[in-house]
Amino acid sequence: AKLLLEEGKTDDARELLEKTIAASPDVENAYWGLAELQVATGEFDETARLLSVLAARFGVDLSTLPEVPAYAEFVKSAQY
Repeated sequence: AKLLLEEGKTDDARELLEKTIAASPDVENAYWGLAELQVATGEFDETARLLSVLAARFGVDLSTLPEVPAYAEFVKSAQY
């Protein structure tokens, strides 16, 4: 998915990540990849949903999210 994103193929990357999650719901990296794609494209509702899944399913501590530059706009949003 990362290569697809680097090539500007956002839709293809999203589709690949969604298929990975559907087929293997315990692959934490797929959720992170999709969350990063969603935040980069401004889809904050979906970003919030995915981050909630990461916290609930994988026990991810999101308290440091405001310190992550890639999530700066999301942290400022109402969805955060």
